[in-house]
Amino acid sequence: MFEWRKKKIPVLGVVLFRGSDPLQAHEFEFLKGKGISVTSAPVRNNQRWALQLEHPRWGRATLGCPKESSPPPKFIYDQVGTITEKEKQTVLAAGTSLTIKSEGPEGDLLRDRKHGLRFMHAVMGDDGLGVVDVPGYSVWSRAMLEDELSHDAELDVEQLLAYHAIHDGDKKTYWIHSHGLGEIGFFDFDIVDPDEGLTVNLSDICRVIAYAIVEGTVEINTDRFLVYKPGGHVRFVPVPEFLRRSPPAIRSRIEWDECHRDNRAVLCEPTGILNRWFGKVTPSRALSRNFPEDPLLQFSTPASLRMAERARNTYGLLRCLYAEFSEMGFTTLAKIGYRTDGGNETDIEHLWFSIRALHDDQIDATLENQPYHIARMKQGDRGLHPISQMTDWMILTPAGSINPRNTVAARRMRENPEFLDKMRKIMKECRREEESSKS
Repeated sequence: MFEWRKKKIPVLGVVLFRGSDPLQAHEFEFLKGKGISVTSAPVRNNQRWALQLEHPRWGRATLGCPKESSPPPKFIYDQVGTITEKEKQTVLAAGTSLTIKSEGPEGDLLRDRKHGLRFMHAVMGDDGLGVVDVPGYSVWSRAMLEDELSHDAELDVEQLLAYHAIHDGDKKTYWIHSHGLGEIGFFDFDIVDPDEGLTVNLSDICRVIAYAIVEGTVEINTDRFLVYKPGGHVRFVPVPEFLRRSPPAIRSRIEWDECHRDNRAVLCEPTGILNRWFGKVTPSRALSRNFPEDPLLQFSTPASLRMAERARNTYGLLRCLYAEFSEMGFTTLAKIGYRTDGGNETDIEHLWFSIRALHDDQIDATLENQPYHIARMKQGDRGLHPISQMTDWMILTPAGSINPRNTVAARRMRENPEFLDKMRKIMKECRREEESSKS
């Protein structure tokens, strides 16, 4: 169904460690205890040593120790909303590293990238601080990896890339750009002067655009694409063209170096036929001014199906998180799809339900919104709903939303036991007052 995934691309990573002394090959004999065969590999001129790794499910990988180990460029730590500040400081403390190149056995971009993450996590052992996904320009902390590897769901398109936010002196974001799609045969994108409301919805906006790129819905010079309704049209303008035709005051504020110039497009304002070729180009107003509070994002049907599959396949993770934070009383929601009245199998209305209990194959939940096209269901109805029809889930917390694609809010709270203790006390007092009012 998703032909864009059928790419056999090596997964490149850097595993980060403390200290400055070079690591030794014999220190990784422990990998044999993880079901990985370890043999010597040919050593390149820039390496001290190299090992060949092989796993019956993950495929093959080459682990190498570079003669000169330099830290990753600082800009990769500007990624938005995936690692905590404490995790960032941990990986920044790295003084040495190993490189790893894996070749997944399946010829599937998403599955093989996850197999690569499994190899990286195994190499970390007890001492690794984190890993860098080189094509995606993204950092994975140990806890972030462990959350992702706790289930067998395929990666989401969001995990193939990183998006970085650049701020001015007043901490206002003036430039958001992606990395990672160009490295795997597509192209990346830039958003200039984003609206503050967009930054709240940034993950979803970037996923809409990323799916459109990998699915081939848009090209690097597409004239018009609908990101959200109502009115969220954008135009894709290659960076060199943007630099020639945009107002100097806009382009001069951004460092368009070689890492941010080639194989990427700026999201701009759509124009008429004449201006398309001869006029100025300006950043998209749909993304930079008066971004709507609750936009209807335009995911394609294949993208929606893939996101629903990941939601179902991370149900075990949802149950663990729900149990972990049950004392806090956080609102936990499941999106469940039901066929509309008189519709066919593809006419599905997706509804949000507040979760009351999570069973092995059903969810006990209460409908939160009134359906438009399902007369038999009413807002406030409580019942059991099959997991097979779940299409998304989220846990709303003061640290942010936890969902099938991002668990950073959970890790932020784990790092702050004082906050959790405070929340427990608040919830205990609320329950006491509720019981008192009933009596």
